[in-house]
Amino acid sequence: MPLIPITLQIALESKLESKGKEALKKAMEKFKEKSEAEASKPAGEQSDVFSAALAEASTAFGQELKKLGADIATEVDKYIKTATIIVPPGQAVATAGSPAAQVGVTTAPSPPALIT
Repeated sequence: MPLIPITLQIALESKLESKGKEALKKAMEKFKEKSEAEASKPAGEQSDVFSAALAEASTAFGQELKKLGADIATEVDKYIKTATIIVPPGQAVATAGSPAAQVGVTTAPSPPALIT
């Protein structure tokens, strides 16, 4: 099967859309949890609510992006493995001996394989 760019594009768009939404949702949930936790503390014990929540959300988002990277690598691997590789026949050789017991050496490099 030849490599068709739209095949990879569709697979990646699907992963990016679903995983992107999931990553953002998890990050926002962590932001909300941390904000609420900090806001419920007595005034003197509260840290910078926004900074703490943002740090928590950033960590969650980063973890989701790592998962997305693994998914993209899988899709690219699948895409590459759909390639058709054509090895042209005929490498030049010099031979000696009877047809049943020929020996020889190559006299030219192998023709390049074609990947489509």
